[in-house]
Amino acid sequence: MPVRPLVASFAVTTRDGDPSADGDSTADPPPQPRHEQGPDPDAFWRRPDGGEPAPLKPQETGKGAQQPSYPGPPASPTPPKGWRPPMVVQPPSPRQMPAQDVNGIEAEERSARTVTYGVGMIAGAVLLIVICLLCSRALF
Repeated sequence: MPVRPLVASFAVTTRDGDPSADGDSTADPPPQPRHEQGPDPDAFWRRPDGGEPAPLKPQETGKGAQQPSYPGPPASPTPPKGWRPPMVVQPPSPRQMPAQDVNGIEAEERSARTVTYGVGMIAGAVLLIVICLLCSRALF
């Protein structure tokens, strides 16, 4: 049994529009869109049935069919003599930040943690007392 590569679509089409022998010929063709009203809006953009691109239609002018030519972008006016782009003043380099007191920061964090634990323990004790009071009223 040959190993197939993991791809989204296994069908291969050549430049001529013929499916190659490697593709799965039993695969269903993609569903065609249903158009409830009027002609297919994408028909204008599709290739003709022959598989070759449609010939380009030149624009009609009074003299006959001619290919449009692009003359290029318009010429920009030259700036006045001595003109320069505006200069941006360079800001001074940033100043040196003061050194941090690592030991002082650690001491403040320890103090804050102690206060947080203390408040949490007091809140827990109050909550325990309230629960005990509510349970004792329900039982007695």
